[in-house]
Amino acid sequence: MIATGAKIAGAVWQHAPPGQLMPYSLGWLKKEKIMYPNFKKMIIYIILFSSLIINPFKLEAIDYRKGVSFGINSTWFVYNDTPDLWPGLWQEEKNRILLSGSIFFEYSPFSKIFFCPSFRFIQLGNKINFDYENNPILVEKGFQITLTYLTLFLKIDYEVLSKPNFYFIIGPEMGYLLKSSVKTTYIDDTERKESITNALNRFHFSGAIGIGSEIFDFNDDKIFVEFLYFHGINNVGKESDWATNWKTREINLSAGIKF
Repeated sequence: MIATGAKIAGAVWQHAPPGQLMPYSLGWLKKEKIMYPNFKKMIIYIILFSSLIINPFKLEAIDYRKGVSFGINSTWFVYNDTPDLWPGLWQEEKNRILLSGSIFFEYSPFSKIFFCPSFRFIQLGNKINFDYENNPILVEKGFQITLTYLTLFLKIDYEVLSKPNFYFIIGPEMGYLLKSSVKTTYIDDTERKESITNALNRFHFSGAIGIGSEIFDFNDDKIFVEFLYFHGINNVGKESDWATNWKTREINLSAGIKF
């Protein structure tokens, strides 16, 4: 049955959406040589891009703060379309709870407006459970996809209240895909993990909106919390490798320190 399932998987490759096309086997996955990112070029591009932002404001001549933050993400995918074949097999999609971290600096070019460019390390993903009990042909219980990005988030804060402190957040984000994988769980409870990095777009764009507050001071440092929603703009998968495509969604809760 597994061998037959593998053949069927090849046949449904053109009909199955990403993350939904593994009820028979992972035979759909393209066996390509893994292309690791060129970190040297990536770092050069980031430095050049950041210098264009920082230099016009002469950062050394203005008051600014540095900071770090850590958080958790509730993340899921939104599919462009779902072929008729899959609703009977796809039982449910679940959000994933994953991690994030960032480093940033903050300065105020105008009253009440704070510009906070940051580098974020984030994980995005989802989890799909198949209705294998009512579909004997299935050999898999489900799977989960994990995407790992390094992003440049051009965050802008607008201070609404100074005491108690409260501010609105908005800004664009550009991410670079470091790695991605899919982990499949079979009906015999075995698992298999494979890379799908080469089948996805390296660059990811999103927009964010949220709120934040500096909750208390610690000596000259400030402790803050932020709640953000990130809305993925471009498709994650390469058009040539997927029958349909998807975009990311992320709700992020983080806490950090400005010093």
